[in-house]
Amino acid sequence: MHEKLLRLKVLDESVSAADYQLMHKKWDNELGDFMASAEEQCAKFKSCQIEYSPTVGLWLKQRSILKWILRWHDGKVQDSRNLERAARRNGIESPLTSPREDIEARLVACIGHLMELRKIAPELRTKHMKQWLITAIENGDEDAIREITRIRRKECDRKRWMNIRKYVKPNQGRMVMAVQADENGTPVRYDSHDDIVQVSHAEKEAAQRILDGTYEFPEGTDEALIELLKEAARIRVAFDTSKTEPEYVTIEDFIGYWKSARERTSSSGSGRHFGHYIAASDDPELAILHLESLNIAARRGTALRIGGRVPSLYCWKRSWVTY
Repeated sequence: MHEKLLRLKVLDESVSAADYQLMHKKWDNELGDFMASAEEQCAKFKSCQIEYSPTVGLWLKQRSILKWILRWHDGKVQDSRNLERAARRNGIESPLTSPREDIEARLVACIGHLMELRKIAPELRTKHMKQWLITAIENGDEDAIREITRIRRKECDRKRWMNIRKYVKPNQGRMVMAVQADENGTPVRYDSHDDIVQVSHAEKEAAQRILDGTYEFPEGTDEALIELLKEAARIRVAFDTSKTEPEYVTIEDFIGYWKSARERTSSSGSGRHFGHYIAASDDPELAILHLESLNIAARRGTALRIGGRVPSLYCWKRSWVTY
């Protein structure tokens, strides 16, 4: 991958922008395949290491608050009032005046106690659920009885299938069975394969025309929405025609950004997890690989897959519409 990227980097200006973009995209897609392959080999599953009960919940809450206090020591908590209130409710005295070393020692002890509770956590969970079931039966609450029974059955099924799911492909989302589109102001439902494909292509073309500034809005469209979409088109055109020299990313910028990024952040449309880039920030060779690709894209104006998606618009949805 390094050698291929180096060949891209040294190509002269005789290569057309379209050909260069195709070559860079091909290299970027291959890199994405490598990243996806690596992710399959180290997939993250919810292991449910410790089952919940009131006793376990108290220690989990205390662990969370102790980590919160450490974040305050690192200067990452601007308003400490909620932190102090939570600490008082959980019996943690003087959370902001205790030395950092004491908080770290308490956190280690808390984690150790949770590890000990793992041995009896299933028993505590069973007692907790049985107690709630007895209370619901005594009160004659049929809804609560059904819900508790459902939860217990679901937890038993999860334990039974947990080991199997580690070695089989995770469940995939169901394919699109139907879409809805407006025809002359009337919502029409399409459920055949050809109709769904045709409507999807039409939506993509409309989105592209909006970004190009050539879309003709139908009568009755909200004025605020029209102005918002027109502004998006103006920004895109201004960016494409800008002659400003791009500011290239340095290795320090790349490593500094990903060192502070949260791994649980959702991936982009490319499907590349933040964990890949966070791990790459610890390896100089991988960091340079990603960095050079970003700088080449900025210099030559290449639209890579990581940023080549149509923007998503979140709109209100009617509660009775199921597609």
